[in-house]
Amino acid sequence: MANMPVLDMINSLGESLFHVGEMQKLKSLREHNEEREQDAHPDLLSMVKEDESRSKHQHRMEHHGSRFWTYYYQGDSPDAILENKPMQEHTYGTEEQQLAIESHMLDPEFAAYEPPEEDNDSQAWLAKKRWTSYLWVGETALAKTRYEMAETAYRKALAELSKFEASKLEQSRTLSGLARALQGQAKHDEAEQFFLTVMELEQHIIGQGNANLEEEFYGIARYFIKRRRYEEVLDVYEDLLTGLLQTLGEADPMVARCLNEFGLVYFKQRRFRDAERVLAHAITILRQFDGLRDRQLAATMQNQAMVMKHLGRPEESQRLLRQAMTLLEEKAA
Repeated sequence: MANMPVLDMINSLGESLFHVGEMQKLKSLREHNEEREQDAHPDLLSMVKEDESRSKHQHRMEHHGSRFWTYYYQGDSPDAILENKPMQEHTYGTEEQQLAIESHMLDPEFAAYEPPEEDNDSQAWLAKKRWTSYLWVGETALAKTRYEMAETAYRKALAELSKFEASKLEQSRTLSGLARALQGQAKHDEAEQFFLTVMELEQHIIGQGNANLEEEFYGIARYFIKRRRYEEVLDVYEDLLTGLLQTLGEADPMVARCLNEFGLVYFKQRRFRDAERVLAHAITILRQFDGLRDRQLAATMQNQAMVMKHLGRPEESQRLLRQAMTLLEEKAA
């Protein structure tokens, strides 16, 4: 080494130091594994000898990083989990309780459901269990933009719906997912048929005062508005408004939202007088809430201002815009 050039000596020394450091890490890891085999494993960080050259993060990475999927799941990768969702090595509670945990976000009533003893009812319960599993796979596949897999799962879920007494919410959830999976594969004609059915189902659900599906419902409606299928949308809106008035009465924000959506369709059809009428009604309803619905009121005022502009009433349009901006500024403050 004495006859080597200076740079070569430095490089050789650096390699030696690197290998020494790696050997120390391997030795420490081996001691850690031997300790785990002998003693209890009290927590996720485990009992590792304190080492100034290695942080807790490095300890955690050593413990969990090398065989993460095989450590926690039976399967080789996240895709295997998605496609075949294996049974965990350790389960807690009964199979029914595990199913309730998986399904409580999909159907809260089913989460507390107990399987019946009679054979016919038992078959229906098993069908609902399969539906829940297929729906879980479909939604996970959609989130990963794996549309063909999502379509397959949703079609299987749809087949199970006929085997038990499915609610409108369960039907809507299944058909909506299937439509989105088809849309992701550019199968627009078939997707539109399912979206129309979903709109009709969700119209009944929202008409009972359930606001959870409002955004999805109006989002689907705008899909058809962009395609100028105004009359189909207005027919569904008419039924929705009737249901809301019967369930909630006139003075409710959901009624005002429906009237505002009516106004947007009328505006697209250039029926400005009709748009002015329903938007004015919505504004009157929202003013009753003493500031609790200021954002919704401001958005409706902005829509009305645009209608006024097209009716040749610029002063009223400007006045409404100023009022809307004042409401938003006060809300922000």
